[in-house]
Amino acid sequence: MNKILLVEGKDDENVVKHIWKSFNLAKAFEIKDKEGIENVLEETDSTLVDGNADVCLGIIIDADQDLDSQWQRVLNILKRADYQNPPNSPNENGTIIKQEFKPTFGVWIMPDNVTNRGMLEDFLQFLVPDKETNPIWAKAVKYSQEM
Repeated sequence: MNKILLVEGKDDENVVKHIWKSFNLAKAFEIKDKEGIENVLEETDSTLVDGNADVCLGIIIDADQDLDSQWQRVLNILKRADYQNPPNSPNENGTIIKQEFKPTFGVWIMPDNVTNRGMLEDFLQFLVPDKETNPIWAKAVKYSQEM
């Protein structure tokens, strides 16, 4: 089975690779940096509409300013590809859709599939332990506000 993860950019790709490394996971799929959400959605559309059941496709996209709008874009692709009864909203644990004779498809909308606005950087904040008492976190916030 051909397993592919499409991401919006190099930062997303690097984060996934570092998470793999931190959990000592073997490389389970190919990551493709598509250099933007439009390219991610375009390849998602062509892959799902093509309908090769030997493909397992995942995407990571940002909610940006409107999670519902991004989810609607994904739903439109699923409908064009004839997926039956796709969920009306993303699953907070990540959405995976399996249908017979179709590619398995998964989607994660940054930061957490629930928050209406956000992106990779917001997801990474969830990974920082004890933000209130972490001196490195305070310096990172100060530095980013000065940029």
